[in-house]
Amino acid sequence: MDLPTLERRDDRKAVDEALARLLESWPHQRTAINGFGFVQLVSRLQHPSILSNVRGTPAVAGAQLLMRRIEDVTEPGGLQAYGHPSVVAAISPEWSQELLARTGRGIDWIADPALTLLGGFAQAAAS
Repeated sequence: MDLPTLERRDDRKAVDEALARLLESWPHQRTAINGFGFVQLVSRLQHPSILSNVRGTPAVAGAQLLMRRIEDVTEPGGLQAYGHPSVVAAISPEWSQELLARTGRGIDWIADPALTLLGGFAQAAAS
């Protein structure tokens, strides 16, 4: 964290103490705030970051993004989900069932090779 506007030592100390209180239950290491208002927070990752997932398993990341987009469709009716073929293939039956339970609507999966891995979209379909 970089807090360059904290020019007074007392202000930096107050922020440092507040950070200590707020982060006491979070497993981490940190440096004290230095004279320039900089403090480092370091913690072990509990799971891969979003960027790691996108880079390591782009089709799965595309499938997860498409599923979120499906949940965002508010218009009534069934759902049509368009995704790259490898994205549609990455959606497991369990994910599809969970999505059905969450939305309460049937989903037609449409594989479109013209779409990018993260370019999937969803829309309501007339029932």
